[in-house]
Amino acid sequence: MLRAVVLAAIVVAAAFLIAYAFAIRESGGERVLLRYRRVGGIAGVSEELVVYEDGRAVMGGGGLSAGAKLPDGLVAALKTVFERIGETGVQGPPPTPGAADYFTHLVEAPGLGVNVSWVDLWASGNEVPDEIVALDALLSFARAYLLGWEPQHAARLAVGDLTVEVWIDRPWISPGDQITVRVEARNSGQEALAYERPTPCHPDFRIEVEGGGADVSYVQPAYDPRKPCIQVISRREIPPGGSVVNSAVVTVGEPPGRILWVRVSFAYPPQEPLTVRLPLVVTG
Repeated sequence: MLRAVVLAAIVVAAAFLIAYAFAIRESGGERVLLRYRRVGGIAGVSEELVVYEDGRAVMGGGGLSAGAKLPDGLVAALKTVFERIGETGVQGPPPTPGAADYFTHLVEAPGLGVNVSWVDLWASGNEVPDEIVALDALLSFARAYLLGWEPQHAARLAVGDLTVEVWIDRPWISPGDQITVRVEARNSGQEALAYERPTPCHPDFRIEVEGGGADVSYVQPAYDPRKPCIQVISRREIPPGGSVVNSAVVTVGEPPGRILWVRVSFAYPPQEPLTVRLPLVVTG
């Protein structure tokens, strides 16, 4: 048993050293852009991610190891957020009293003089600054990308039997570029969930971008607010075990350096519609 444990530890260490050597070799001596540590959770794991200026990255710890070059847009978005953090000096709020089993995130960007930390967003005791939410999303995307998982930028919110989930292609965009937003509402209950829309032509969800300078074009359904539609309230429902899906394409014209928010609203419950928001970093 002891021998098997030792051999497993050697294999993990060797994999990490290979990935580390790959990143060092491929980085061509580039300076470190950031060092990111993710520690804690139920198992008390400790992971480290190092990203170089040229986009080469290596991560290890917690039984995981990987090395690859990150997308240029992701690296540009990280630099944009670091510049904003350097200007504002924001930090993540402390955890909610009584919260447990959360991860603590620590990031150092030596070239920009940035040191910032936060806890899992769900465990944060106060409102989290935009820059921290955006950085959390970018690093989560980078981690999934390196590990060969399907990287997703998503948010999920549940109320009773209703779950609303929002996905976008990635958490960054450049002026003139596009991303796709996909939204799904699922009913896990035994009764239909009823909701209303202003007209029969309106999509089930309202998709918009906070911060201005963006155009939202619905794909599913193909909705154009300029076209005439009968002016009557549309009463709809999601049957038990059923779902509704909408999608849209967002085009951004804003100058780089901003953090926008993709905001999705669903008219249920009628008194207080569900709202889900995802950060979107505008890069140069």
